[in-house]
Amino acid sequence: MHFSAIAALAFAATAQAAPSAVANAVHHSVDIQSQRNLESVSTMLHASVELRARGRAEDYIMSIVNKYDRAYGIPLRQWNRTLYANAYATVELNGGATEHHKIFPGTRAQVLIPGRQDSNPSTGPYSPFQLMYLAWLCEVPDDFQLEGRCPEVLEYAHMNDSGQTGHHDVLINPQYGEIGCAFFQNPDQHDDDDPFQGIWGCDLV
Repeated sequence: MHFSAIAALAFAATAQAAPSAVANAVHHSVDIQSQRNLESVSTMLHASVELRARGRAEDYIMSIVNKYDRAYGIPLRQWNRTLYANAYATVELNGGATEHHKIFPGTRAQVLIPGRQDSNPSTGPYSPFQLMYLAWLCEVPDDFQLEGRCPEVLEYAHMNDSGQTGHHDVLINPQYGEIGCAFFQNPDQHDDDDPFQGIWGCDLV
């Protein structure tokens, strides 16, 4: 067979294969783009769910904080994201297991307490954050704003009235108009019935 004939056959074969190769390449490209689109949508949905969950957590915390702001007759505090970040950084550094204070820029006061984040029979009729917040306030158990709850609160919180009032005094101080609170779970805590699952922290300014 002459060279020209061989070349013609090769060209014909290439021309026949080309549409299939192009189609495969296009299909592969579409698959990659589709995967990227799905990953992008998944990331956006995850972020949206996380933001909604964080928003609900903020609303939940502030409903309790503002309830006792009203009871003590102090201006209603506002949520502060920087203070939330500072509180989270502190309880994270503590590994959810200890209560060492770490004051980051933007924070003027801080309170820490062991507790849990999820509802459990061990918190009795109180939500987890409500129980911890009341335990702080119950350092002065005779405050009429606490409606005589402190013996029950301290029992469920597994704490006692030791005479210190520092946490209580911070939380009712009208000079602190903003707050941010966070919880960090102790990764070594595997007993779900233990009332101390991690550390709550609130930073104020």
